[in-house]
Amino acid sequence: MNKHKSGAAVKILLLTALLCLSFSACVKSGGKANYSVNESSKTDISKSKTSMFYGSYMYDLHFKAIAVEDSDGIRVVIMSDLGVKLQDMKIQKDGSTNVSFAISYMPKLAVEQFADFFNEFFIADEKEHIKNINGRIYYFDNNEPVLWVTRI
Repeated sequence: MNKHKSGAAVKILLLTALLCLSFSACVKSGGKANYSVNESSKTDISKSKTSMFYGSYMYDLHFKAIAVEDSDGIRVVIMSDLGVKLQDMKIQKDGSTNVSFAISYMPKLAVEQFADFFNEFFIADEKEHIKNINGRIYYFDNNEPVLWVTRI
C-alpha cells in the first residue's frame, strides 16, 4: 500500500515541477514583445517606404530583412540566406513589438535583440547602441556586437 502512495507522490511532484518549468518558459522577458499576435494587416507597399538589409546575427546566422515603414510603425520580416522566414514582427512607434511569427528554435532574446535594433534604427531619436563601422551598421548589447547589417 505504501509503495503505491509513494509512487503517486513522486508522479505529483514530477507533474508539478513540469508545470512550473512550462509556466516559467512562457513568461515574457521584460515585456518587450508581445508574442503570437495575429499577423499585421497588409500594407500597401506602393505607398510605403521599404528597406532591405543583409546581415549576420552573432556572426553565424546570416539573414536578409525587409522593413516596411507605415503610419503606425515598421513591419520587419527576417529571412535566412535561403529565404526561410525566421521572424515577422511589427514595431509600433511607441516602442512595443508585436511578433506574429518566430521560428521555434530562435530564442526570445534573439527576437528581442532584432526588435530592439530595428526600433532604434528606425524610430528612436538617439542611436545609443548602433555604430557605423566601415560601411556596416553594428548593434551592440552590453558593449558586445550582437548583429551587423548592410542596407541593400
